[in-house]
Amino acid sequence: MRIYFTIIGVLLLFCSVCFSDTSDFAEKLKTSGKNIDEAYKTIQNTEGIVNRIDERNKERQILKSEVSRSISEIENEFIELKKDINGLRGDINNFKGEIEEIKKSKPIKRIKQDKPLEKTASRGYRVRPGDTLSGISLFMYGNSAMWRKVYEANRDRLENPSVLKVGQELRIP
Repeated sequence: MRIYFTIIGVLLLFCSVCFSDTSDFAEKLKTSGKNIDEAYKTIQNTEGIVNRIDERNKERQILKSEVSRSISEIENEFIELKKDINGLRGDINNFKGEIEEIKKSKPIKRIKQDKPLEKTASRGYRVRPGDTLSGISLFMYGNSAMWRKVYEANRDRLENPSVLKVGQELRIP
């Protein structure tokens, strides 16, 4: 590149010498040499700037791809969270339905005794969905450990203390 500027400078000098005084020759030679050096320095500076711009563009491309990848991951997580939320909404609706069924179920009803009770009075309880003997004893006595007492009072109705039938009536001693 420098050789081209040198050739151009020499041609300019040649032209200026041919068409002007020899007294101007030395001055024009100095000026054209300075201009060529300045042009060469400008080209070198410009090449440096272009190289820095290229490096920054490469860095931007890398950052852009990383940001795109992060955005994609976040979008996927967002989709999964939306699915989870919709599933939870379905669960909530199911629970609401179960609550409504429990509210609509018949209230606790006292049952008639086949045989006379011992000295203590007995109450009745109708089994609801999800009931257990320990839960019933906690509700009736405030103590879940008294489930055996409820079981003993209902041995004729219960084959297994862990299996209660919804709607089944139990004696509560």
